[in-house]
Amino acid sequence: MLRYISIIVAALLIGVGVAAQTNYSGLNISMNSQVQPDARIDSIVRVYADSLTAIMDRPIGYCTETMVSRRPESTLMRFVADVMMAEGKEYAKEHGIEVHDAISVINAGGIRSVLREGEVTVRSIFEISPFENVIVIMELTGKQMRDVVNHIASRGGEAVAGLTMHIDEGLAKKVKISGESIDNEKMYTLITLDYVATGGDQFKCLTQIPAKNTGILFREAIIHYIEQLTAKGEQVVPPMDVRITKTR
Repeated sequence: MLRYISIIVAALLIGVGVAAQTNYSGLNISMNSQVQPDARIDSIVRVYADSLTAIMDRPIGYCTETMVSRRPESTLMRFVADVMMAEGKEYAKEHGIEVHDAISVINAGGIRSVLREGEVTVRSIFEISPFENVIVIMELTGKQMRDVVNHIASRGGEAVAGLTMHIDEGLAKKVKISGESIDNEKMYTLITLDYVATGGDQFKCLTQIPAKNTGILFREAIIHYIEQLTAKGEQVVPPMDVRITKTR
C-alpha cells in the first residue's frame, strides 16, 4: 500500500484540472517564504499525508541496541542478511523451490540508515531500505559462487549470511559455506536483491544467471520478520557472530 500512496496523490493532483489542454506556458517561480501554499492542493495532500504518517509511525517491535552498517561487516549488515536468508528460504519452501547450501548477500550501499535502540516503526525500516528492491533466488555452481565471494572481497565486504570468509588484499580466503569449503561439483543457492542480481554494484558475475523473482520487497521482508519476532514476545537483538574478517 505504501508504494501506491504517492501515485494516488499524483493522480489526484493531475485530476484537479479536467479541461483538455494542448498549449502550455510556464515561468520560473523562486521558492521562498513569500510563496503561499495552494489551499485546494494542500487540503487534498493533507488527507493522504495524515494517513501516511499513521502508517509510517506504526510500531512493529523493539531493538535492544543500536545497529549500524559498516564494512567489512557489522551488526545491522548481519541482521538484514539474516532476514533475507529467512524470508528467502520461507518463500522457497512455500513454492517448492529446492534450496542447496545457501548464502544471502546484500550490497552494503543498499543499507541507508541505522536501526536505533528502542521502538522500531515502519518508518525505521523505510529509512534503512528506501528502494524498491525485491528478493530473488538464484542457483549457482561452485565456480560461480567463487566469483561472487571474490567480488565481495574486492569491495571490502558486504552484508552476508550463511558465509564466513577472510579478505586479504582484495581476495577471498578461508571461505566457508554451511561450514565447508566451496566445492566446484556442488550447487549453491544465493538469496539476494534484484539490484545485485542484475549487476548492481558491479556484480557482473551474476548477470547471466537466471533469478527467481519472489515479488517480496526487501523492506517488507524486514517488517514481516520483526513483526514475527514481536508476536513471539522477542526483541530485535544484534547478531554478534563474526562472518567477514579483513587484513588491515
